[in-house]
Amino acid sequence: MIPHCEVDSDYVRANVDLGHLNVCGEGTEALSNLEGLVIHAHISDNDGHADTNGLIGTGTTPIRAYIEALEDYGIDKAARSYGVEPVAAIEVGSLSTGLEGLAGDTQDPDEIARRCVSYLLREVPTLEIDA
Repeated sequence: MIPHCEVDSDYVRANVDLGHLNVCGEGTEALSNLEGLVIHAHISDNDGHADTNGLIGTGTTPIRAYIEALEDYGIDKAARSYGVEPVAAIEVGSLSTGLEGLAGDTQDPDEIARRCVSYLLREVPTLEIDA
């Protein structure tokens, strides 16, 4: 379970990495401790064993469920209460491995981004994506 803590700073807000939640075995209920605090999310995917930042939609991360939970726990309202728009960033590849092996047939970053966005639009239709 994600512990609840408070930080007395106008400059610290919560960011949630969906792939990290998956590796830690945390379900959507763990996000309830962060209700009203999350203003940013990293959409990442992996096999549940290592933080690999795989191609979105190819791992076991329950991306739709996590995003719906973030919406339920007020990511939009929390961000706007601090004067910012809620943001989710797609996170794929890593500094150590780059994009090698992510999509199998391509290492083109534009094609990999298109595949990730296509997956998200198909599987999480409530998302608004600025491409």
